[in-house]
Order: sequence, then C-alpha cells, then structure tokens
Amino acid sequence: MGASHAAHLAAGGARVVLADILDDAGAQTAAAIGNAAIYQHLDVRDEEQWANVVAATIRRFGQLDALVNNAGINVVSPLADQTMESWNKVLEINLTGTLR
Repeated sequence: MGASHAAHLAAGGARVVLADILDDAGAQTAAAIGNAAIYQHLDVRDEEQWANVVAATIRRFGQLDALVNNAGINVVSPLADQTMESWNKVLEINLTGTLR
C-alpha cells in the first residue's frame, strides 16, 4: 500500500521518502520511482529512527510537507493463542508508531 501511495504522489509531482524495515524492497521501490524518491530504514517503534528519517528528508528535499503513515501489521491467530508480546507489538506498530 505504501509503495502505491508513493508512486502515485511522485507521479503527481511530489518528492517522497519511503521508510520501512524491509530495506531491500524499500530501496527497490524508491529506485523504481526515480529521483523523486529516497528510501530510509525505519522501525516506527523507534523515536531516534523517526528523527533520522525526518533529518534525511529535510537534507534531501529541504522540508517535510506531509506524512502518509500507513505502517501496520496483523497477527492472525486464535485469541486464546495470542500472547501479550504479539499484542503489544501490534499496538506499538499500528497505534503508537503512527503517533511518533
């Protein structure tokens, strides 16, 4: 979904920063978009990594105008098998990570 958003925005003239933990896929997507895109590693649970992505964005493009934050995961398992660790990971990525 993020790759589609980035490609659509770049096609409309935006400069985009793709950020994810999937470095190879992210770098390939940015390369496919071209000069209007860069890739940065980002685990949305890590505030320092957020600061690095924002700094890289400003260094490359001079400013940050908008954010499309669509990070999210889904753990598919019966509720009885759900652990607090997996529950907390979903919350950290899907909710807390988008707030940072």
